[in-house]
Amino acid sequence: MLGNFFRIKRHSLLVGFCVASTILTVSSVNAETVNQAMAYAFKNSPQMRLEKEKLKLSDESIISAQAGLMPTLNGELSFARSQTKIFLSGSANPASTVQMGLTATLNASYNLWDNGITENRIEQAKIGRSAQQDMATLSEQDFLIQVFTIYVDVLRDSALLNVQIKNFNVMSEQQKASEARFQVGEATATDVALAKARKSSAISTIASSKAQLDMSRAVYEQIIGHKPTNLRQPKNISRLLPKSLRSAIASAEKRHPALKSLKKSVLSAEKSVQIAEAGLLPSASAFGTASAQRAYDGSAAQASLTIGAKLSVPIYNGGIKYSQTRQEKIKVAQARLNLTISRARIVAGVKSRWNTLKASKIRITADDAQIRASRAVLNGIRAEAEEGVRTSFDVLNSEKELLSAKVQAIVSKRAVLLSQMQLLSSIGSLTATKLGIR
Repeated sequence: MLGNFFRIKRHSLLVGFCVASTILTVSSVNAETVNQAMAYAFKNSPQMRLEKEKLKLSDESIISAQAGLMPTLNGELSFARSQTKIFLSGSANPASTVQMGLTATLNASYNLWDNGITENRIEQAKIGRSAQQDMATLSEQDFLIQVFTIYVDVLRDSALLNVQIKNFNVMSEQQKASEARFQVGEATATDVALAKARKSSAISTIASSKAQLDMSRAVYEQIIGHKPTNLRQPKNISRLLPKSLRSAIASAEKRHPALKSLKKSVLSAEKSVQIAEAGLLPSASAFGTASAQRAYDGSAAQASLTIGAKLSVPIYNGGIKYSQTRQEKIKVAQARLNLTISRARIVAGVKSRWNTLKASKIRITADDAQIRASRAVLNGIRAEAEEGVRTSFDVLNSEKELLSAKVQAIVSKRAVLLSQMQLLSSIGSLTATKLGIR
């Protein structure tokens, strides 16, 4: 009696798991598509806001560099009080005078000629801003891949939990059938024990699948910002992918944000060489100073104006300027090597993603064939069971194989979708705008 009670409660619990997991995969009016999940996460992500702040900082770097083309003005206002004592020979009391006055000064300077240092710094800041935009795009790609992965992970884990629950139901029926056959002498005690062991194993697998689904849902909530509800199977994005491996590699070399950023790092390093070399040449500037002084008592006033130009010629600095130039040239060589290394790594990544996607598509074809074959086998075994050639044990095993084949097909579809997104990322085309999510 007590054993039957626990069996009923346990079965009800497993059915509850099944209902909960099915809610995640059934399409409905309020279903959340992967694009909607990406849009929500993208809008509310602190990481994406951080990238925007980095771009603002790059904008300020351009403004700071452009300030070098403008004149500088500095004003000073000072108040001074001085006291003078004169000691005369033969006099006991020294003569004392006190002066107080106000002085206003205005200094101006303007860079007339610096061999292009300021212009190169402006260009360097603009290159840096563009490179930062590329890095923001790279972060965007990584973030979208992360969102997509956890989205399909929840779908996969929900499907796996469903199949394990269905498998438990199959094992329950199998145990009942074994016990019934044992009662009439058509099965042995070993058959019954084996059926119970497989049912217990199914319960353990359900617990593991439920834990995996709970973990995926927790990660989903962490990354996207809310719990997963009524998720839909994502649509195929093959229309966004290149038609051949050669075109995929060409697209990566042209569009990948990491390569674009590294190319600009080379340009920026070359500008640094030009700036360092310009420091070896003369420079010219203009300056002006206007000042006014007035005594506190108004007894005296003075005004002056100075305008001039200055030519600075570097003569000897211990070789530091030449050393700095050589350092910048070394940095150019390093930037070019980094570009070469990264280009090879990205091309290898494209080839790997391409082959992974190809293998995943083949797996889907094989899974579909397995489903058709398993369905044909099940129909045949059912027909044979009606004629007494097969047992209910054989039918249940065949049903289990068909269910497993169907779930494997779902898992393989997830692998294809993820491989497509990863390939799109490896060629530098995975952006919110490209996916139409903003």
